[in-house]
Amino acid sequence: MRINRIHIISTLLLAMFVFAGLTPQRLYAQQTSTLTFQVTGLKNDNGQVCIRLWNKKDGFPTDDRKALRTAEVPIVNGTASVVFTGIPFGKYAVSTWHDENKNGKFDTRFPGIPLEGYGISNGTRGKLGPPPFDPSVFPVDNLTTTVPIAIRY
Repeated sequence: MRINRIHIISTLLLAMFVFAGLTPQRLYAQQTSTLTFQVTGLKNDNGQVCIRLWNKKDGFPTDDRKALRTAEVPIVNGTASVVFTGIPFGKYAVSTWHDENKNGKFDTRFPGIPLEGYGISNGTRGKLGPPPFDPSVFPVDNLTTTVPIAIRY
C-alpha cells in the first residue's frame, strides 16, 4: 500500500515537471505566422516602400534600430507587398512610408511634418506627433495573416 502511494506520487510529480513547460502561453509562443502586408494608396511608383514591424512600443514608429523586422520593397502600379515569415504568434504594430527619394529615411520638415506618405497599422494617427503604439497593435494568431496598410499623404 505504501509502495503504491509512493509510486503514484512520484508519477504525478514527474508528469508535473514534464508538462510544466507546455502551458497554453508557451504553445502559443512557439507557433509562427507568415505575415503579409498589402500597402495601397501610393501616389506613384517612384522610390520604394519601407516597412518596419514592431513587437514593443520602445522606438515605435521612428527608431528603425528597435524594429523587430525591416524591409524595403519596390512599388508596382501604386501598391507594394511585404512578406515576413517565422513571426511568433503575439501582438505587433507596423509602420511604413513611401520613400520616394530612396534615402531609407522618413523625411520630415520642421517641426516634424511628413514630406512623404506614411501608413500605420489600424490606420492609427498621431496627435501633434508620431502615432501611439497601443492603438496600432494587431494580433498575429493564425498561420497566415494579411494586414492592409493605406498610405496617406
